Amino acid sequence: MYNSGNSAVFQTPQSLSGPSEITDIHQAASGNSAVLQARRSLSGPSEITGSHQADSGTSAVFQTPQSLSGPSEITDIHQAASGNSAVLQARRSLSGPSEITGSHQAVSGTSAVFQTPQSLSGPSEITDIHQAASGNSAVL
Repeated sequence: MYNSGNSAVFQTPQSLSGPSEITDIHQAASGNSAVLQARRSLSGPSEITGSHQADSGTSAVFQTPQSLSGPSEITDIHQAASGNSAVLQARRSLSGPSEITGSHQAVSGTSAVFQTPQSLSGPSEITDIHQAASGNSAVL
C-alpha cells in the first residue's frame, strides 16, 4: 500500500516550552526514513517516540543534542506513495500547549511544509491534511 521513498524531517532548532512530545509513526515500504531533531531544549515532561510497521530499509532517527523537559507535540503521520515529504520547522519558541501536525494521504510528489519562524503563544495548532494527486503542496 505504501511505496518507498517517503521521508519526514522535524527540526526544532530552538526551545519548545510547556508539555512536549515528538512522535513519528511510519507505516510504509522500504527506504522510508524519519529524522527528528530537537536542537535545543524542550522544557517540562517530554517523550520522543518512533513506532515502525514497515518493510526492510525503513529507519527512524531521533536526535536530541540537548535536553527535553515539559508538555509539546510535533507529529507527522505519513501514508503516501513514493516521493512525498513533510517538513516541520519550529524555528522559535512555542509557549503554552502547542501542536504541529502533518497528515499525508497522497500520491507521489505531494509535499507539506510547516514553518513557524516566530513564537506561538497559548494553545495553538498548525495542521495540514493532504489528500491530493502528485505535485500538490501546502505551505503554512
